[in-house]
Amino acid sequence: MADKKEREELIRKAIVSGNEKAFDLMWEEYGQMMFGMILSILCSHHDAEEVLQDVFLKIAKNKDSVAEAKNMSGYIYSIARNETMSFLAKRRRVPEPTDPAEFWLVPAKEEKNFKDESVQISKALAELPEEQRTVIVMKIFRDMTFDDIAEAMNVSLNTAASRYRYGMDKLKVLLGDLK
Repeated sequence: MADKKEREELIRKAIVSGNEKAFDLMWEEYGQMMFGMILSILCSHHDAEEVLQDVFLKIAKNKDSVAEAKNMSGYIYSIARNETMSFLAKRRRVPEPTDPAEFWLVPAKEEKNFKDESVQISKALAELPEEQRTVIVMKIFRDMTFDDIAEAMNVSLNTAASRYRYGMDKLKVLLGDLK
């Protein structure tokens, strides 16, 4: 399996050559991670899917800029975040926890059923600042490393880790005795 830089270079070459597979490669490399980030901000599967479609349309329109980006994944995640914030501004609403039946809070590596707790966790996550919520969801529920999160959010590794720590501290207070 190719490392991240090799995969990014493969995507870059596919974009430059006009290869139709470029977007398939982008989807494989970034699709689920972008969806997780968008979902962590919007707290709704339906809205996250809609925004993700808009992100890929924007990428298609700006494919040359994507191919030329020094940090392709950071650039792509910036597009995703900007589209998400634009979506929120258009809707003029605060993200609210999604219906627990959608199970958007199932950890990446731990497919257990915790429907009752997911309601409390959704509400607590919705109360966190967006940056902290995003890092927590990417780390716990999308199984991303702090390096990947830092790159995706275009922040330093220390910033990603501190957002996680501060967010987790707030969650402990918000969730209290959740067992």
